[in-house]
Amino acid sequence: MKKILALILTAVLSVSLCAPAGAAHVTATEAISTLETLGLVKGTGSGFEPERTATRAEAVTMLVRLLGREDAALRATGWCPFSDAGWAAKYITYAYNSGLVTGQSAGWFGSAADVQIRDYLTMLLRALGYSTATGDFTWAGSIAFADRIGLTHGEYTAQTPMLREDLALISYTALTMKMKNSERTLIEQLYLDGAVSASALKATRLSYALAAEKPVYSAAEIHEKSVDAMFLLNVYETEEDLQHNRPFSNSTGFFVTGDGVALTCWHSIDGAAYARATAADGKCYDVTGIIFYDALWDIAVLRVSRTDTEGATTRFFPYLDLGDSDSAYTGEQIYTVSDALGRIDNLTDGLISNAGRVVDDPAYRVLQITAPISSGSSGGALLNAHGEVIGVLYGSFVNGENMNLAVPVNVLSSVAFAGEGMSFTEFDEAEQAKMDASTLKASDITVSLAVDEEKEIVITHDCPRPITIYYEIEDSDIVSCEWGDFTSKFTVPLRICALERGTTEIEVRFADGKGNPDAVATIHVNVS
Repeated sequence: MKKILALILTAVLSVSLCAPAGAAHVTATEAISTLETLGLVKGTGSGFEPERTATRAEAVTMLVRLLGREDAALRATGWCPFSDAGWAAKYITYAYNSGLVTGQSAGWFGSAADVQIRDYLTMLLRALGYSTATGDFTWAGSIAFADRIGLTHGEYTAQTPMLREDLALISYTALTMKMKNSERTLIEQLYLDGAVSASALKATRLSYALAAEKPVYSAAEIHEKSVDAMFLLNVYETEEDLQHNRPFSNSTGFFVTGDGVALTCWHSIDGAAYARATAADGKCYDVTGIIFYDALWDIAVLRVSRTDTEGATTRFFPYLDLGDSDSAYTGEQIYTVSDALGRIDNLTDGLISNAGRVVDDPAYRVLQITAPISSGSSGGALLNAHGEVIGVLYGSFVNGENMNLAVPVNVLSSVAFAGEGMSFTEFDEAEQAKMDASTLKASDITVSLAVDEEKEIVITHDCPRPITIYYEIEDSDIVSCEWGDFTSKFTVPLRICALERGTTEIEVRFADGKGNPDAVATIHVNVS
């Protein structure tokens, strides 16, 4: 009889901590979904009907909704100059009086006629501030003009039939275009005008519009605004180590209030008995409490004493403002400030390369960035171009090239940055209590297989921190096992393969003393 022992690391990131505006190219489905999310288009009683040819009345209605003017159009009481306006009379009248459309002839709009590409491009170009009256473009030349400014890209000719999905695609692109003689895009202007909500924008790829009124800072300005709020975080295992300044690790933290509330990573303080913050000016302050922590998000909120180790008290600390990480978008310019390699004051820059990276669990989406980070960067600040903190640096993909990661700050949106917090002793006791209460379960504890048959069992744990689990096979001549990839931070599949007839047991336990040592999930296997 042979016993087999196999380990699997918990559903925690394999990391190495060595230690928009412009033409939009999206699918029609994405364009329609975005416009609907923003409340700028509506379907018919049969849905959006993307593959149906659009009428001139539908095109005008979509235009009015796209500009966020539907309510104004429906409230208007003006006389309609077109006898064939029908159901779209208020929309057509509003667009006509706003100089966005004209009729096919005096008194006749052509509501039921198929809309032509040049018709809708002319409407959109006027909405962007261009004018046929001042010679910006002509109706006949609208396709060429739209191609030149990036509203279209040569995909349309005068003979192209206009489907409803084409209206959606061009409308989406128009939202990303800058208005004539302006640095603002149409979507930014709509947001500032109140035509679209912040919550709706956050659910789309156009969330950059939320920053329309915010100042944009240079890298030098970002550094100036942030460097004094950062500190080197040294952690110690014993009081003797503290007295002799022998930290077992160092990382980064930064203040988010003037009275000493700061952020860092959970893994930066795990196992610490003491911690000390060294500010940019060289003064040292004791970390006196842990206000909040979440091991699975790898984030912690600290209380730092305002009295330094020399006995001098500071009135307030320089601190950073928290931004809205839900508004972060892929391609956004970002900066990091940290004390990498234990060296105070490091600035790097890059882009958000994925604003919702799933590492091991869709419920824990993080920010992936290209800005370089190094050992000791953990707990550092990820800032946007407006000088706001949108993330806390915590790791990297082991084999990635500048595939670095940050916890989005909105995970702290319900945390009160107040109080003294728990001591490190209380922190350790709380962690131990969580580990002692943790359990392991198998989705099926009795398995019957034929030789060469396989079955997958889901193993679930409830320890709210990174852990390691392992399986042990009583008789490896009867079955073999293989771990699959974690499907969440709490679940992982175990594949069991029958080798020969007999009965055996498989036990799954926590390893490394990071879970309840008495917890066990036992699977009874019978191979016939």
